[in-house]
Amino acid sequence: MIKLKDLPTAVGIGIVATGVMDTLNEWAAELDLVGKYDPRLLGRVAAQWTQGNFAHDSVAMIPKVAWEYAYGVFTHYTIGSVLALVFLLLRRRAPRLFASWPIPVLFGLATSVFAWFYLFPSVGFGLFGLKAPPAARLFSSSLFNHAFYGIGLLLASRALDAAERFVEDSPFTSPNDENARVPGALFLTLGAAQAVAASCLAITFMMGSLVLVDLSAGNKLWAGVPTAMILVSAAVAAYPLGAIKDRAGYRRILDIGFLVGLVGGLLAGFGALLASRALIMVGCVGVGCANGSILLSRFVAAELTCPQQRGKGVSLVMTGATVGAIGGPLIAHVTNNMGMGLGLGKGVAPLLAVALLCLVGFIAMRVGLRGEPQEHRASPAQGSSAASGAMGASPSIDRGRAIFAGGSLLFGQLAMVFLMAVTPVHMHACHHSVGAISVVLMVHFMGMYGMSFLSGALSDRLGRVAVISMGSCILMLACVVGLASTSFPALLLALFLLGMGWNFCFISGSVLVADVIASSGARRGRIQGLTDAALSLSSAVASLSSGVVLARIGFSALALVGLAMAAVPLLLVLTQKSRVPVPAE
Repeated sequence: MIKLKDLPTAVGIGIVATGVMDTLNEWAAELDLVGKYDPRLLGRVAAQWTQGNFAHDSVAMIPKVAWEYAYGVFTHYTIGSVLALVFLLLRRRAPRLFASWPIPVLFGLATSVFAWFYLFPSVGFGLFGLKAPPAARLFSSSLFNHAFYGIGLLLASRALDAAERFVEDSPFTSPNDENARVPGALFLTLGAAQAVAASCLAITFMMGSLVLVDLSAGNKLWAGVPTAMILVSAAVAAYPLGAIKDRAGYRRILDIGFLVGLVGGLLAGFGALLASRALIMVGCVGVGCANGSILLSRFVAAELTCPQQRGKGVSLVMTGATVGAIGGPLIAHVTNNMGMGLGLGKGVAPLLAVALLCLVGFIAMRVGLRGEPQEHRASPAQGSSAASGAMGASPSIDRGRAIFAGGSLLFGQLAMVFLMAVTPVHMHACHHSVGAISVVLMVHFMGMYGMSFLSGALSDRLGRVAVISMGSCILMLACVVGLASTSFPALLLALFLLGMGWNFCFISGSVLVADVIASSGARRGRIQGLTDAALSLSSAVASLSSGVVLARIGFSALALVGLAMAAVPLLLVLTQKSRVPVPAE
């Protein structure tokens, strides 16, 4: 029996599963494995459904309608949500059977019958689409696409199960009370914030560059402007935001971040609508400031958990960025096509979607963070003593460890951005397709964020320095592989290793920063902000300079420069007199 509480869950799983389906179809179509899905035909058919017309002799007889792309997307995701509801009901009836991983994929394949026995015949393509032109590959494409939907169901349902278990029995304990559990919902909320921030960044990077180049008569010098504006504004805002955090807490800077991002998205969207480069650049500044504030939330996880669990806490929050990094380009693609169908012009709808995402993020933070996250750090008595201690003199910081932590973060970031920023240009020059470039970047993002659980667990088990050493070695290996890489498999491996090495340095470096400043009292936010300011500024410099280096001395020489940068964290490790211990608070 359907319950009201099942509907939001079904819609969420359906949207995720359908989004996975569309993403995999996009990449598979670029590699010429399947036919590319176009929602406009479904939009026309859906419009006919509203008028009582459910069958047509030929697809050519179905008239075009206004907003057909929007109709198609809405119908597509509605069908996905209805099928997800059926899946949830069957899963409740036979939980053991549907816990097996092949079942969701088989369920997805089974949903092909709707296309084979109704949709294809209803538009004149016959049963199984056998009357369609062979080039359309309707039957094989529908098999692949519904298998992709099943993969999405598997991922979404497993993620839901893991989230429910995590909320019910959080594995994290408070740093001041080993018997006190930190609510799991708090970590999931902070992870959602990272997902929204990563989506907004991906959309603004992609569409801001395209719109600015178009408004500048194809001048490619404008392509890097959104990236530079976002990174520089994040760097400038990081330290003041850290100071605000010290006074008002993390919740306040998250509120500020999402609201500034909302305004930035609106300005960028209206800038694209009005063909104003100035408005778009100001909007990019707003998105950059928002990202700077939301990125600081990873330190919340470090402060809420005991030292032996900090790596897992930070990695859990940062894993949310995986969803955003992959979902952002999909959102940009879908909303841009919808906007073009509505006559809004290129980039307008995706940039306005950034504002909508920030609004959703703001509401989610208000619902999920009912108080200051740090309230879960200690009992009332401990909290009052900690507060009083913060008002007094702050203990001195181990400068050697602080320099080591900051240097590892900085040079890991430089090595990654320096090579990653120009890889699409290098692949394009090597005559790789857009689909191949997309797959390489997707695998790179998986290395950057999807490996967070591994790096966090290793950071707690082996120590921060050991994982930073591993990250430096992996980054160097990525640069070596990239020295003479022109083939797709080699570049795929190089970019995955590049993302993985960065992840090891970034997660362990962030945890080490938290270790160093654990007892610094009121200065915590300022030090965190200064660290992120250096990271954002170095990313901007690396992003802008890598193109110049590529143009003058080539990709292989650029990889050598990246190799030198990647070696710095390992050299810093060798300068340490002894293994940096996990501190006890």
